[in-house]
Amino acid sequence: MQQRLKDIGAWLQINGDAIYGTTAWKEAPLQKDTSVFFTRKGKDLYVLHTNWKQQVTIPGIKARSVELLGFKGKVNYKQQGQNVTITAPVLLPGELNTQQAWAYKISNAF
Repeated sequence: MQQRLKDIGAWLQINGDAIYGTTAWKEAPLQKDTSVFFTRKGKDLYVLHTNWKQQVTIPGIKARSVELLGFKGKVNYKQQGQNVTITAPVLLPGELNTQQAWAYKISNAF
């Protein structure tokens, strides 16, 4: 039980921005995939995944920048009309110290 709490704390150190002070994105598109979740803070949108995905498309938003929380490199994305498609970066073992869920921050999405 203590290890689980330590793991949650370590995950929150990296991804806490996608949790603390956020609300659910009420206008989120319906998802068949139950491993994708959305939170919102001001004009920023967070896309949380519990399964690693090579690409994800989010309809109805515009992106000024996209980052993977805890990752120092560039995240590629493409804006097509009102849709943003994010391509996951290639990660080396140990480069991102989280394995339970990953969070993208889309800045100025609204």
